[in-house]
Amino acid sequence: MRVFGRKSAVGCVLAVFVMMSVVGAGRAAETVEMMDRADEYGEMGLSLLKQGNINEGTKFLQAATKTNPYDAKWHLHYARILREKGLAEMKAGNRIIGRRIFKLVEKEYLMATKIFMGYRDNANAASTLFQVAEINKSVYQRPRIAAGYYLKVLQLDPNHGGAKKALGRS
Repeated sequence: MRVFGRKSAVGCVLAVFVMMSVVGAGRAAETVEMMDRADEYGEMGLSLLKQGNINEGTKFLQAATKTNPYDAKWHLHYARILREKGLAEMKAGNRIIGRRIFKLVEKEYLMATKIFMGYRDNANAASTLFQVAEINKSVYQRPRIAAGYYLKVLQLDPNHGGAKKALGRS
């Protein structure tokens, strides 16, 4: 039994393609809007940081990373400010709080590394991953884990001077 004639079947297929393209266009518009909103949050965060409003600036940078988790620059800015906070806590003798903050820093650096690798940007991926190695070496006192990261850095960028030096290969 044939429910649709040949012409109506073709019409149904065309209608599906038209609906898919409209939905696709909507998603593309959402993506652009998401990216723009993340940039607004990030720029506001950087502006607040320049004015000395560290806490509010940090919140806006975090919002930028959550709004558009695929933009490495906001992960790096957020990691940088968290790193400063972590170092301040460590200097103040609050090692536990400092280490917790550095866990967030490490997470942001790893996310940025993943993004750079997705773009096949090995130089930036290596530089960012090097920061993760340094955190493991100096903050967590885990030289073996740091060495593993240094080796991964060299896989991404065989001429990375910092990783070579850390592994005694300079």
